[in-house]
Amino acid sequence: MMHPIVRRALELAKKYPDWSSLQVLDVAMNGHVETHPDFEVPPNAEGFADWLNPPSPFAQIIKSAFGSQLTGDEFHPQSAHWQEVIDAFGSRYRLWQ
Repeated sequence: MMHPIVRRALELAKKYPDWSSLQVLDVAMNGHVETHPDFEVPPNAEGFADWLNPPSPFAQIIKSAFGSQLTGDEFHPQSAHWQEVIDAFGSRYRLWQ
């Protein structure tokens, strides 16, 4: 089952291709600021374990918004650089605090 934030972000990105990734996330996160979302995916449901982790399409949106400078090796779930991007995402919307 797709998380509602993820579903909304993917719908917005498709519907408004001219929007920046940050615009997409700002609208998708409306009503979810200061929450504790769980982006885990049921085992083998999507080919990845968490919507926050590459190679998920939601992770691509987050990368565009907060980590466009990342290289291929840095865009990896275990990368310290990727964790910095997730931290920036969480800080902007005051998640998991």
